[in-house]
Amino acid sequence: MRTTTLLKIILAMKHVLVRGFEFKLGALVLLVSPSWRKLRCSGCGAVRPGYDRLGARNWRHLNFGEIKVLLRYAPRRVDCPCCGVVVEKVPWSEHAAARFTTPFEETVAFLTQCTDKTSVKKMYGISWSTVGAIVERVVDRL
Repeated sequence: MRTTTLLKIILAMKHVLVRGFEFKLGALVLLVSPSWRKLRCSGCGAVRPGYDRLGARNWRHLNFGEIKVLLRYAPRRVDCPCCGVVVEKVPWSEHAAARFTTPFEETVAFLTQCTDKTSVKKMYGISWSTVGAIVERVVDRL
């Protein structure tokens, strides 16, 4: 079995291709891309033509044991007549500007229901205000 196939299975996300990986500063960085071929608008979800490509950015995903996991991808922008020029929709994050994957955000929101923000902050190494912003996004989405 190829390493990228194993990482895709561990990632457990639909419509995500793992193209490679690297270790940087104690984190596992997965080089990913959407599996669909046509670009989609992050605002309305419609298939739209590409506009340009942005620089690579990272999305924080759930830890693998004690290893921090990041997804790296250089998103493209689409030209949508309804929404304007916006970042493409990616399958691992519901919110185009979010720096966290949807499973990460949902886990943080769930844990915040069970315990206080400070404990969640320490568990994932994110700020107290970030925990609050994630909870707001998840509540709005659901």
